[in-house]
Amino acid sequence: MSDSLKRSLTAGTRILEADVTECAAETVRRHGLTGRAARLAEEGLVAAVLLSAHIKGDERMLVQVQSEVPRFAFTAEVWADGAVRARLMPSTVGNVPIRGTLVAIKHDAEKEIYRGVARIDGTFSQALQHYLTQSQQTQGEVSIQGTTGRLEEVLPAGPLIADFVDEPLTLRFQCTCSLERVESTLKALGSEDLRALAEEQGQGEVTCHFCNETYVVPKARLLELAG
Repeated sequence: MSDSLKRSLTAGTRILEADVTECAAETVRRHGLTGRAARLAEEGLVAAVLLSAHIKGDERMLVQVQSEVPRFAFTAEVWADGAVRARLMPSTVGNVPIRGTLVAIKHDAEKEIYRGVARIDGTFSQALQHYLTQSQQTQGEVSIQGTTGRLEEVLPAGPLIADFVDEPLTLRFQCTCSLERVESTLKALGSEDLRALAEEQGQGEVTCHFCNETYVVPKARLLELAG
């Protein structure tokens, strides 16, 4: 079964259910994560998907975690159409409770729309619980187990909304990097530097820090870009 985000409303409670099994496996594979690092990437990805439940159009949810103990950095980005990418560094992490900060940023292609911050003292589930209370000022329950998670959020009093169950949103691992973007970045170096790179290295090699994909631009192409 494909990864998915399911959204429903019943009796004034919004229920979100996320399964990121395949996306998490791809993240773990691309970054060579093992043990606790792999588990943290799985849980962080679940948290990011749950937080992305309200984005639409060309909006994205960017989730960043900076942990002091154990030391690691996690970043995930989720698009409204279900595209997901994530990374965690380093590839091995100590097996102790997390102490750090989670930042959730809702943005589109032009601007930041919203930013929320929550302290992490223990687990990603607890971090989301704190995020709901501190940043969104709502009450709810969060449970993250491996590559699946569930968030139940009690909606504030207001006009009655009919119960519903949305069609599940299919999730997929997808990065925005491409050879065209790499060539555009290299071209920004300028003609002189490009020619020097072509002569000294024989090629240009760029690795995406997000998905770990490596792009190789041969010498002939570097000289073309140099003009």
